[in-house]
Amino acid sequence: MHHDLLALRYQGGNLVLNNDDRTLMSGRDPISILRAAKLFLSQEILWTANALARDDDGNVVRPNSPRASSWSVEGVIAILSNAVAIFPLYFARLLDHVIHTHFPEHVRGYLDEGSAATFGDFEAVFSYDVVMSVLDMAIKELENAPVLS
Repeated sequence: MHHDLLALRYQGGNLVLNNDDRTLMSGRDPISILRAAKLFLSQEILWTANALARDDDGNVVRPNSPRASSWSVEGVIAILSNAVAIFPLYFARLLDHVIHTHFPEHVRGYLDEGSAATFGDFEAVFSYDVVMSVLDMAIKELENAPVLS
């Protein structure tokens, strides 16, 4: 199934790929990028939080830096999406949707009243296993999403 245009219904809106998202994904479909990110981060030692990427000494580096030795989910998605390692906003919207829909108890547990959680906040607080569960759920969401014509 070709997922050139994917839509997820959430909170009265749609999560649809726009032209900027498609450009930043270099023509790849989002499911293949997420699956590759999951494979890329298959060992916890390759994962980091509070930065897109870090070197062996723990210093923050760009995700596409040759010194990078660990990456956040957002950092991996950025390098898998395009040569300049820019994180497509489509994935931010998707991952935010997933944490609010499927992990509300985690979101409620660390936010002050009235705060808005983003996946970047979430990734910085929770364990590797929880973050990988979010990635798994995002893949499932896209696998079950309708294809718009």
